[in-house]
Amino acid sequence: MMARFMILKVEQQIFETLKRKQNILIALPEKPSLDAIAASLGLKMTLEKMQKTVKVVASGYEPSTSHSFIPKSKEIFSDLTTLQKFIITMDISKAPVEDVAYTISENRLNIYVTPKTGFYEERDVKTSAGEFSFDLVITLDAPDLQSLGHIYENNAEFFYHT
Repeated sequence: MMARFMILKVEQQIFETLKRKQNILIALPEKPSLDAIAASLGLKMTLEKMQKTVKVVASGYEPSTSHSFIPKSKEIFSDLTTLQKFIITMDISKAPVEDVAYTISENRLNIYVTPKTGFYEERDVKTSAGEFSFDLVITLDAPDLQSLGHIYENNAEFFYHT
């Protein structure tokens, strides 16, 4: 017996995808049109009503007084930040932690972990990259990813992965 699959219309596919995703990035091209700005902010507000976390970004965007009548027009970011966390994991089963501190010097982050007793070794430390901050990207008014400018150029791996 052959399995029967229900084919969803494009609108249904979009809605089902939106239901499954939580952290959504709306990306606009460099120098977005007023229509793209308004559409992205309208979509942002709709998605927020669905309890989604949403960020709108446009490469080099600067709020204009001509956009001030659009609700949330100052909530468009010009760059992507905090896309992914870097994770440092330590096995503290043999030496519990007394204190954690850090310094930044000469473009280096130094993390100091002081054990209550005993000591730590290199084999107790592992590093990894965390998940990306967004699990869905929606582009508006962008014919291709290159039109997103440095938002795409500086984060191509994120766009490929997401």
